[in-house]
Amino acid sequence: VLASGLPHEIGVSRSLQTDVCSTPARRLVRLLEPLVGTDHAGECALGLLRDWSGSLAKASGPAVLFEVWWTLHLRTSLFAALAPEAVRKLLPPGDVEGILTVLEQPDGRFGREPTAARDALLLSTLADAYRDVVARLGPNEADWAWGKLHHGQFEHPLAAIAPPELAAGWRVGPFPLGGSAVTPMHTGYRPSDFRCVMGSSFRLIVDFSDFDRSVFVNTPGQSGRPGTAQWGDLAARWA
Repeated sequence: VLASGLPHEIGVSRSLQTDVCSTPARRLVRLLEPLVGTDHAGECALGLLRDWSGSLAKASGPAVLFEVWWTLHLRTSLFAALAPEAVRKLLPPGDVEGILTVLEQPDGRFGREPTAARDALLLSTLADAYRDVVARLGPNEADWAWGKLHHGQFEHPLAAIAPPELAAGWRVGPFPLGGSAVTPMHTGYRPSDFRCVMGSSFRLIVDFSDFDRSVFVNTPGQSGRPGTAQWGDLAARWA
C-alpha cells in the first residue's frame, strides 16, 4: 500500500488505518486447504473457512470462528503439545510469527510423522472451536459475526470508585469491532470476553498540502465530562 499510488490521498490512508485483513489468518487457511474433517463440526468449520479472504470484519462469520480457534484452541493446544510446562506458566502464547512458522514447517517436536500430527492438531482444535462458537452464538452460521463477541467499550476513569448506577451512565458502548492484534487496525482483545483493550483510541491523517483537509477521530468524544453532548459522540464512528 505504501509503495503504490503516490502521492497518497486521504482515502488511502483512511483505508490503511482501518484495514482488518489478517495475514496469519490467510497463512493458516492455506494449511487447511488439503484437509478433510473427521466429524460434522470439522467439516462445517472447513467449509466456512475454505474460501474466506482473511478479513476480520465485524459482520464476518468466518472471522469469529477463526479468532475463537486461534485464541482459545489452536495456540493453547500447540503449546501444550510442544512447550515445556515451565514455559507455558511463564508467558501466554503470543509469538505470532513463531507459532505460524512451527505450523507451516512441522518438525520432530510433533513426533515421527510431523505433518500428519500437525494436521491432526489443526483439525481437532478447529472442530472444538466450531462447537465453541455454536455454544456462544447458536447453530445457525448465518447469525455468526465477529462483532458479536469482539467489542469496544469505554469506561470513565473514576467508574471504579463511583456508585454503580452512576458508573453505568458514564459507560460508552459496547460497540461491535473488527480486526485483532495482528491487523493494521489494531484492536487487540482480552481472551476472557473479547473486549478490545489495545489499539488506537485516536486516529489522525494530516494533509500537508492543505491542513484544513486533515481528518481525525477521538474516543469516546471530545468532552471529558459525562452528560455533555460530546462525551461519547465519536465512539460509534470510531468503531
